[in-house]
Amino acid sequence: MAQVLIRGLDDAVVARLKEMATANQRSLEAELRAILTEATLDPLSEAKRIRANFGTKKFNEGSDLFRTGL
Repeated sequence: MAQVLIRGLDDAVVARLKEMATANQRSLEAELRAILTEATLDPLSEAKRIRANFGTKKFNEGSDLFRTGL
């Protein structure tokens, strides 16, 4: 796996990242990995993944989704 070194981050940014990591019950490294991974996701592939979870089921309106608990 590759490694990345980021120099010159503002102390306030690092403090906020540490707060986010704590809130998500992760280490700072794991939080940074999650942020970078999410930032590079392809929105179309994510939409396709979500659509695949519905299978062939069709919904006419949003209330159908609410009633089925999806």
